Amino acid sequence: MQIDEISQVAMVASSLHCDELTKKLRQHGWYYGYFPISPVGLSLLTCLNEDRPNLFWRRYGTLGDICLNLQVKGLKKRNYETKRVSRAATGPDFKRLFIGGRGKFGKIEKVTLRIHELPQQKMWGGFYWADKKACRAFENKICHINGSLAFLKLYTGLQLPAVLRRKDKTFMMLYFEGMKAVVESHYYSVLKLAQSMGGDCLSRKEIHELAPNLEKLLFSEVSEEGISYVP
Repeated sequence: MQIDEISQVAMVASSLHCDELTKKLRQHGWYYGYFPISPVGLSLLTCLNEDRPNLFWRRYGTLGDICLNLQVKGLKKRNYETKRVSRAATGPDFKRLFIGGRGKFGKIEKVTLRIHELPQQKMWGGFYWADKKACRAFENKICHINGSLAFLKLYTGLQLPAVLRRKDKTFMMLYFEGMKAVVESHYYSVLKLAQSMGGDCLSRKEIHELAPNLEKLLFSEVSEEGISYVP
């Protein structure tokens, strides 16, 4: 693995497992913001071949956005390297042939990833809604937040751990990360808006106590069925 701290990119082998890659980048004070569905045991190559959705697409984009450049061992012993420039500046994005192509056009061997400094602040938000329409209206109000809102999803009934269930109520989980001032500003703006729209908000004490359940809900219990957060 090679890290260019000035350009904030890392060149890695596609054979690395996603959790291993995250760990290695964290050791150097970086990470790439990609958290695939069912991340345990998945290699970066598998995620690229299947174009697996990113849980944190709201903040970091899709896998195609995070991958800036691919080195591919093509068919008939022909190798390819995509250009590391903006798609908008060059027309069609050649790397899109390979991401999600399931290896039909060649094997991806090396990947250049956009990386970020480790976030200064992480904050959870939890809101209950008796009226699902009001919950959806709130979601539409905050969907424009860019920069720190990494994850947003609605849960009902048995989707939630028992400790988080409330009768006949929809639960919305939010997760923010990034620069401390920006995260806190966005979090408290969202909190104020939710309260004004009739949301029942978890207190900071409750969030602290329930954090293990929220983290489990985010990273361990997400399935591909009914994905509502994929762009």
